[in-house]
Amino acid sequence: MTNNDIPKDKMDQIIELATRNKTWAAIERETEVPRRKAKRAYEQYELQELKEEVKKARVTIASEETRIHINNLVVLAEYIADNLEIPTIASLEKTTSEYIDSLLHHPIFHEPSEISGIQPSVYPKDKKATENKKLRRIHRQNKFLFKALKIHTEQQGQWRPMQNWMKARDDSRNRVEDIRLEARRIIERFIKLEDQTMQSKIESSTTVDKMTYRITEAIFEHITSHGLTGDLPSVTVNKLLKSKDNGLEFKIGRICKNTVNNLYRPEPSQYIQSLDTAIRTMKKSMAQIEEAFDGIILRPLLLNSRCQMCP
Repeated sequence: MTNNDIPKDKMDQIIELATRNKTWAAIERETEVPRRKAKRAYEQYELQELKEEVKKARVTIASEETRIHINNLVVLAEYIADNLEIPTIASLEKTTSEYIDSLLHHPIFHEPSEISGIQPSVYPKDKKATENKKLRRIHRQNKFLFKALKIHTEQQGQWRPMQNWMKARDDSRNRVEDIRLEARRIIERFIKLEDQTMQSKIESSTTVDKMTYRITEAIFEHITSHGLTGDLPSVTVNKLLKSKDNGLEFKIGRICKNTVNNLYRPEPSQYIQSLDTAIRTMKKSMAQIEEAFDGIILRPLLLNSRCQMCP
């Protein structure tokens, strides 16, 4: 007999007797297999069983880690879908990348176990960790997950609405700047039509920048609410001046109104039309993102794709 040619019934008998702590001499008598051969065969059996147990444990751990990973991605995706918005003039001061990054600074996961899989009761408390360190860790983890979400959803075509929203927001930001520059040029032309005294009053009051901002803001808010339909945007000029000057305020109001008329007539400028297109694209993309990033739809797709963080 060799190590590998012990009949199955004999091997089963050896395993059963060894499990009952029988001596190898007794096992030899009952099985008629030499004790050394039986012992080697049993040790090989035990080693193989150990390997199988480790393999099963790894599968169990990988399965649990996959569940946690997918759950984290769904939580992040739904958080993003819930917090995307049509920007304001003020929020457009941030680039789209900066805006997304600002979302990722927030503690999306309320308990350590939600992202790490560690139960809160055994989560190691680092008394020396500062609040800044914790916030940096939150930001870092969220960025890793955002990158993973992008990789997963790109493979399944679910990232396109997000990509469209980000591009449309960048386009909006660029068009707002174009409108601001165009409005300023028109304002300056109208100022030159005023008498020297009025020109000096307007230019010395640092009002031109404020007029430009108010006009751009009014156009942006009007397009966000009404598109290119309805009346022309109305520009509010009260409180634009530090001191009360009815004559100057009237002139500024008229210049603002005429500037808007120039930007819209005989038809809206190309920048205004492009801004309208970008805002409509953002609105459409936001609705698509809400659907694409819904957990019910997203979970099966995540299971069929992989990223560098997948177990």
